[in-house]
Amino acid sequence: MADAATQQPDSPSPPIASLTGDVPPSSSSAIADLTKLKKSQLAEETKVIGDADTRLAKDQNRVEAAFKAEGVGGEDLAQFVMGVSGPALDEHGQNFFRTLAENHRLKFLPEISALFDLYKDEAESVVDVTVTSAAPIDAAQQQALSKALERKLKRSVRLHCETDPTLIGGAVLRAGDTVIDGSLLSRLKRIAFELTA
Repeated sequence: MADAATQQPDSPSPPIASLTGDVPPSSSSAIADLTKLKKSQLAEETKVIGDADTRLAKDQNRVEAAFKAEGVGGEDLAQFVMGVSGPALDEHGQNFFRTLAENHRLKFLPEISALFDLYKDEAESVVDVTVTSAAPIDAAQQQALSKALERKLKRSVRLHCETDPTLIGGAVLRAGDTVIDGSLLSRLKRIAFELTA
């Protein structure tokens, strides 16, 4: 991969700024305040919010009916969400969901959950890297690649491996908005372009 090209991906992972663009300003500032938590608290809150989002997604029909019901106030919605979310909510978590419900922001829970994941990873200096290769990468190669990426990125790496035989050979690495394309397919396309230009 010595001559691999770095380029922007076709569909980049959304940066934090673009995610907060979808969340109303009052929710964005509340999220920003919550990100000042200690790492352990941030990890705990991220898990609670992610679990709540997952449980609500599994019970989508009931959730949609509750949100559309006439005469249902913020406290009722908060109690409903907390009931679906399970007993893991402490007072801080309950207040969080009450605030979202009272301000009609519960529909933004998937985006808020994604934001918390990003903030937690940033606080813990963790980056997700997806490696798409033409052939499967064995455990030893994955470990060597993880170590090399951790040195290069100066962060802990969560490696996700995928295979795509259409790459012919080599691999494509994606870390956030950065793409390193070292695939044989990409090289052949560059040669073809140069020959026809």
